[in-house]
Amino acid sequence: MNTIIVTQARVGSSRLPAKVLKKIGDKTILDIHLERLKMSKSADAIILATTNENRSKEIIKIASLHQIRYFLGSQDDVLDRFYQATYRYEPEWIVRVTSDCPLIDPELIDHIIEKAKTSNVDYCSNVII
Repeated sequence: MNTIIVTQARVGSSRLPAKVLKKIGDKTILDIHLERLKMSKSADAIILATTNENRSKEIIKIASLHQIRYFLGSQDDVLDRFYQATYRYEPEWIVRVTSDCPLIDPELIDHIIEKAKTSNVDYCSNVII
């Protein structure tokens, strides 16, 4: 796998617990988010990185319904969870997105991936500094 999108989702948020499981109409925020990620034409795979919390089973169920790979990792060490979710695939490119963004733009993801590849940079973002 050359390019992997990693989205991190958990239920243990202190500000709005289980926000990715909240519904908009008949779909969860996570359902909408994953459907949009799957529209990316430049990514070879999507991995959902979640935690070892009990309610993570709900997140895993949604990932499975969308045929998205998932990884369960540390609740406290986000960087390790991210690393552990990806290292075995040895991707050339990793795209990090947040799972609480149901309106993520797959065309923008593809644009950033292509920009990173053609610019031969170590890091690329859609944020202007």
